[in-house]
Amino acid sequence: PESVAAHFEQEHESSERAAADAESELRSLWADQSNGLAQLRWREESAISALEAQQTQAQRLTDLVQHLEVEAQELRGAVQTRETELKAVVQSEEDDAKMRQMFGRCLNNLQSTHEELSAQIRAVEQSGQSQEAVAASRVEQLEAQVEAQIESR
Repeated sequence: PESVAAHFEQEHESSERAAADAESELRSLWADQSNGLAQLRWREESAISALEAQQTQAQRLTDLVQHLEVEAQELRGAVQTRETELKAVVQSEEDDAKMRQMFGRCLNNLQSTHEELSAQIRAVEQSGQSQEAVAASRVEQLEAQVEAQIESR
């Protein structure tokens, strides 16, 4: 009986050690699981924070793109306005050049006409002087004839 009691006591002690070992292992597993769960929670919170940061950055980029699109549209409008203004200036300069050419031709025509009229005036004046000379000569002839007739009578 003592050996049975000793045997039971050894088994009991062995069972207690096994139970203590199992409890220790369970506690270790529980601690590992708790640590793992805490780590998972930390990772989840980190991932959520990172996702929120990415969403914030994406919204900032979207806002920036929209702002840049508005500025680009304004610049297109300004370029188109400036282009229209420059076309008007170029057209005005072309019109001015055409007007200068036309005025140049008119001036040349006036100069030619003036020269022709001056030549015609000189010709008329010379012709008039010749006619005056012819008329004066004729008057002298007539006077001479009249005097000759008066003397012959």
